[in-house]
Amino acid sequence: MKLEDAITEYLQHCENRQLDKKTIKAYRIDLTFFLKYAKEINMHTTTEITVDAIKDLIADWYKQERESTAYRRSASVRAFLKYLWEMDYTESNLYEKSKLKIKGVKYDAPDILSVKEIQHLFDGLYRQYSYAETDFQKLCGLRNIVLVEMLCFSGVRISEICSFRRENISFLSSAYIIR
Repeated sequence: MKLEDAITEYLQHCENRQLDKKTIKAYRIDLTFFLKYAKEINMHTTTEITVDAIKDLIADWYKQERESTAYRRSASVRAFLKYLWEMDYTESNLYEKSKLKIKGVKYDAPDILSVKEIQHLFDGLYRQYSYAETDFQKLCGLRNIVLVEMLCFSGVRISEICSFRRENISFLSSAYIIR
């Protein structure tokens, strides 16, 4: 399959999965860079993609871009490679093979709160709610508790919470939909 067609199909797949529009936009930008690089080295079909080419591209990104940008771009390409493997468009699992360590690049785990810190945060939120004197203060306190619980326990992104609306909640099934 031609790379352009595979990328178009993958982005359509992302839209069908109802990924966030900003995520799809980032994938489109990152995969455009990937496609440009692929054309420069005469890689035109999904079966022509090689691990070495992917590693070289990612290494170049880490040399030329901010680390966060290079990381995002490599994650976008790796997600695309995983899709290609799942759809049987490649002869080997380039997704797994492209997990690489690049010399000179730090791979720090993100800072996370300890259990004690999370408990302290919730203690403060519930204390704020219980000491609220007005209906407005109670409503704000409850909102804060719900938002922090969603962030901590559901894996939802901040941008997804910002676009969250009342119609995303199903009160009958006690569930919510993230778009």
